[in-house]
Amino acid sequence: MFALMGCGDDSSEGTVEQRTHNLHLGLGSRQYDFSITRNAGDLPANFVNYETYRKRSDVGLPPFSQIQCYMTYWDTEFNKWDKVPCTFTYKATTDPNHTDTWSTRVPLKTLTGDKPYYYIYGFLPKENVNDEATIIPYNNDYEKGAVLTINGLNAVLPDDISIIVGAQGYGAGSAVPDMSTHLGQFRFQPGDGSADDYLFLLVDHLYAGLQFNMSLESKYSQLRKIKVTKIQMTPVSDSGQNNTVIATVDATVTIVANNDNMNPIVEKKNSQGVNISGHVDFVTHEATSAAPAAPAVLYEGEGKWLTTSKMPFLACFCPSTNRKFILETTYDVYDTQDNLIRKEQTASNTVKLEWNLNAGQIHTLNITVKPTYLYVLSEPDLDNPGFNVD
Repeated sequence: MFALMGCGDDSSEGTVEQRTHNLHLGLGSRQYDFSITRNAGDLPANFVNYETYRKRSDVGLPPFSQIQCYMTYWDTEFNKWDKVPCTFTYKATTDPNHTDTWSTRVPLKTLTGDKPYYYIYGFLPKENVNDEATIIPYNNDYEKGAVLTINGLNAVLPDDISIIVGAQGYGAGSAVPDMSTHLGQFRFQPGDGSADDYLFLLVDHLYAGLQFNMSLESKYSQLRKIKVTKIQMTPVSDSGQNNTVIATVDATVTIVANNDNMNPIVEKKNSQGVNISGHVDFVTHEATSAAPAAPAVLYEGEGKWLTTSKMPFLACFCPSTNRKFILETTYDVYDTQDNLIRKEQTASNTVKLEWNLNAGQIHTLNITVKPTYLYVLSEPDLDNPGFNVD
């Protein structure tokens, strides 16, 4: 499928025409690191394994709908690097090769000459960025990489802000390609527009995470049902070493393309101590009375029933910023006959980290809902369960 958008000089020296392409993205991310210790070092610079988007939901991430990409290319007509911003939107499909895809329709120029490729960069999810992103070529050359800046990110988020660190095109009827050797590679050559184009992306995390596993205490579950309707986490002042609260951050991500399967946003120094890869820099902004730190709403909806099995919720936060948070849970209490006993109750828990987490690291806390005292079934209005953090 294609539509002719415009034509140029039909020569081998550069752009010859522009057509609308149907592009589809598959997604894999670096696996989270749950093995956190006080002396945790840097994460591996390469991807030993990656996991698909569907598996990422197991840690408590909500679904997201949009990925922001930039199709960058050398425009021979104007003798400069240029880009086509494009937003990919989630689309459910029954195709076993594309069970989770994001799609868009975008006009692309047909490239020829010495640089016939597009180079795809970007981040996800778009929903948290509010058009505060800019991109420029690394060392004035998108073939070498890009510098992506995202301003005004909340220091605590319900989503996993991630950066594209590798891309590979593949056929519509093909299985997901082996991406283990495509770190740092962003080159993509679309077809002629007569058929859909498919790409698979590798993404890496900018933030660390706190995973809250909520469950009902077994005896209590025989007497009461708990429906969680909202969970939010807010950074607060730590009376210890750091009494400031970081409200927002500006992230500058230097992405260095390479053919050595290096993570293009993680520092790697050569024998002379010079960084030959990319890096991530944060500029922090403290909360004020006029601009307080916004809570991250981890869940809000009609309600989720807690059981004796762990139900995960994930909060993401900028590394090396806030260490103390308030987790507030809103819930309804029912008896075993589904009679509503207490509505819109709240429980607050203080969470304090004793050490910094790096990007992609997750610290897990188990929260067990149990009664704070014994009660009789004839007085259900006395029931006020406690949310105990282990």
